[in-house]
Amino acid sequence: MTTVTHSDIVVESGKSFHEVYPRLLKAVIDRGRSTAPRDQDTYEISPFIFVIDDPTDCIDIQKSRRVNYAYAIVEKLSLIYGKVDPETFCFYIPALQTLLNENGTFGGAYGPRITGQLTYIYELLKDDPDSRRAVMTVYSSLRDQQPAKDIPCTISLQFLLREGRLNVITNMRSNDLYLGLPYDVQQFTFLQRLIASWLEVEIGNYTHISGSSHIYKKDMPSVKRVLNHPSDLSGETEPPVNLPYITAVSQVKAFFAAEEELRIGVATLSQDTSRYEEVGPYLQYCLDKISRFIQRRAENYYQEVITLKITDEFCTLKETAAHLGVNRLTVWRWIKAGKIEVQRAGGVVFIERSVVEKLKSGGN
Repeated sequence: MTTVTHSDIVVESGKSFHEVYPRLLKAVIDRGRSTAPRDQDTYEISPFIFVIDDPTDCIDIQKSRRVNYAYAIVEKLSLIYGKVDPETFCFYIPALQTLLNENGTFGGAYGPRITGQLTYIYELLKDDPDSRRAVMTVYSSLRDQQPAKDIPCTISLQFLLREGRLNVITNMRSNDLYLGLPYDVQQFTFLQRLIASWLEVEIGNYTHISGSSHIYKKDMPSVKRVLNHPSDLSGETEPPVNLPYITAVSQVKAFFAAEEELRIGVATLSQDTSRYEEVGPYLQYCLDKISRFIQRRAENYYQEVITLKITDEFCTLKETAAHLGVNRLTVWRWIKAGKIEVQRAGGVVFIERSVVEKLKSGGN
């Protein structure tokens, strides 16, 4: 449902995100005003509000535009872990390298800002379910009111427990509806479902308020392609977020260890990773999605390597382990310790065959 208030504020609402999403895009096309912050032309609605009745149906599947769901998983789980590894993030979206600071970090990353607040929100609502103080802040006036490559678009999330249902209200200063919103909704509804599971309450509505909801003019052809193929849009409901409060951090830590094994080729299937049995069904579901993404990515890069005709000069990590008679995890530990130099193509590790032969013959 679309509502336009007397002051021209647009409010969209619906059962699921994939139901609401095309209406959000169309509203900006139909009602958006031209703006050009930092000399980048956009169409903008200000402010813009939407409400989702079922936050579990939070994944928007677009055949005409491939949302990187593997990256979405890594991004939202970093909110619990609190650490953001640039190598991991840039593997899934290489363009993120342009946002790295001179010291090689992401200044606007949400994980380090949010993770310490999760316990506060949980403990507060457990002790005072009617509290209005369960607010998680992302934007910091001390850190972010100065020039930077990456400043958080999100200001805050408020968690309100009413009539046994946990509602969330997200406030954003800026929201790119085409490139950013599908990822924002996934990670913020994830936090809503996570804390609801900790409190053992039902999941309520998700409300999203943005000071600037916009589409960059350069992306307009792609946006229209999405809208012109409505049958290509569908949703997906994630399984329950069964990450108990007491073990959430340790499980997510094990998840990232398993993700690294998949990413660098120590394991091909998620269930073959050394930490798979240490995580619950939800994180196993996430690892399964990650492994399928990496397999597709690897197939593409292997084909690229074959085209470049360098396969005779290099071994994959799997081939190296087979030649040396050890498992892939051992080879990876040698790489991490600096004993073996590697080459990378799109995140896939390759080792010079001459180096492998030297190691096989006992050379250092």
